Amino acid sequence: GRLVDSLSWAEVVCQGRPCLGRPVATLVRCYRCVWCINPCRITRVTRSSRRSTVAYSTVRGHLLAGEEAFDVTLDLDGTVMIHVTSVSRPAGPLGTLAMPLIIP
Repeated sequence: GRLVDSLSWAEVVCQGRPCLGRPVATLVRCYRCVWCINPCRITRVTRSSRRSTVAYSTVRGHLLAGEEAFDVTLDLDGTVMIHVTSVSRPAGPLGTLAMPLIIP
């Protein structure tokens, strides 16, 4: 399934329900013509009645080294809040070359 599927230029793909240690992949389109797939692993999953968090970290073979976390909270008034945190740096020479193309 897709953890992120509302963007036209990026997806986070996961086989089955997100769980700790499960491999995922980021699929990113660059310049509307080249797709890049990068391996990751789920490092944190928390669920409660009003809050869910999923985080994944890059693994060997990814252009970047880092982590992304998605935190979704349902407030008492019914408001849904989504907080995304992303921390990354280049991983190796190809990541260093690609970084200027990745940063918005």
